[in-house]
Amino acid sequence: MEKDTKAKAAYEYISYKIEVGEFPPGMMLVERQLCEQLGMSRSPVRTALTRLANEGDLVEYTPKAGMRVSALTRKDVRELYDLRSLLDAAALGRFMERTNDREIEALCRLFDKMTECSEKGDIEGQVKYDVLFHRYYTARCGNDRLHELFGHVFSPLRRFRWEIIKFGQEKTETIMGLHRKLIAAIRARDAEAACRYETESNGLMYRWHMEWLDSQEIDT
Repeated sequence: MEKDTKAKAAYEYISYKIEVGEFPPGMMLVERQLCEQLGMSRSPVRTALTRLANEGDLVEYTPKAGMRVSALTRKDVRELYDLRSLLDAAALGRFMERTNDREIEALCRLFDKMTECSEKGDIEGQVKYDVLFHRYYTARCGNDRLHELFGHVFSPLRRFRWEIIKFGQEKTETIMGLHRKLIAAIRARDAEAACRYETESNGLMYRWHMEWLDSQEIDT
């Protein structure tokens, strides 16, 4: 049990460092260095890296070199956003069919926290509550496989959420505005409008992500 707990902690630590950009694309993940940072033996760290590599979202194995942080090509981004839009709409629609007032209020509270963090310029908090917001309704859509698949698609795209916030207040306000419309539609139990606003938000994120890739001169 202790070994599993340590491996989970190592997994969450490495994932977080990748998602916030502290472990950038292409960086080699050296077990010895990670063990020193985490104060752990190699076994749980190796387990965490293997799990991440098997998932294929954030870490990839390079023969004769080892584990490194994966990079997203334009093709990756296009395919991930295509999947996210489909899964998001499916999960949100199912959530709306089966939700109750208590769950809607809980979702609204998560958005309120996201708004507070945005107004304070707390990037880490804003991203945290954005993730919790989307994962809340996918977890309660009544389809565990859909929720799990959404997580695999959502995880590599989370890295870009940090870049969007750093781009400037205008883009952040646009996304937050769409989220406010989404919350209003959910409160009104208007599933069609809710899915439309979420799809619009994903479309904007995709466009901005591609523009960012162009600015970074990342090869296809």
